[in-house]
Amino acid sequence: CLAILQAKSGVKTGMYWLDPDGAGPASKYKAWCDMSFAGGGWTLVMKLNGQKTTFSYTAALWTNTATYNPGSADLALSEAKLASFWSVPFSAMRLGMRVGGQTKWITVPFKASNLRSALVSGKPKATKVGRDTWKSLIPYSSLQKNCNQEGFNVGQITSRVRIGIVGNGEKDCKTPDSRLGFGGAGG
Repeated sequence: CLAILQAKSGVKTGMYWLDPDGAGPASKYKAWCDMSFAGGGWTLVMKLNGQKTTFSYTAALWTNTATYNPGSADLALSEAKLASFWSVPFSAMRLGMRVGGQTKWITVPFKASNLRSALVSGKPKATKVGRDTWKSLIPYSSLQKNCNQEGFNVGQITSRVRIGIVGNGEKDCKTPDSRLGFGGAGG
């Protein structure tokens, strides 16, 4: 989406055909491009429904190169994982959570060749937006005060997230009990 925006000024937010490898072997696909927020050029990668288990922490969709519901590449409220998950490099992510009909957004600086590469090892990779920024995704949210490990693949078996932050009642990160993010598991 950023390449489209840079190539042609004045393009509008909406659906676009993307072909990240140009003349390479990968097929082009449709994705939602936000061309206005914070300079524009944001590419939709995936959409999750926190009330479903499709994208639970252990789901293979976090580490494989399979699409999920690619026909829902717009902002409709249906889960999807697009080819942009493993094909679009980024230096920041725009993450949103919809609560009570309103979506709250945060921007998380992190540089990677694609989102899959940040997750596939299963090892934690830190971000540094801070506890209050993560909590701003859900109005009046609660998160235990200690630990505050944030980023990709964070937490322990007791509570963990693929993208987000974990908290703990104890003054360590050995047994986190609370989490806020995407792709969660545990208590």
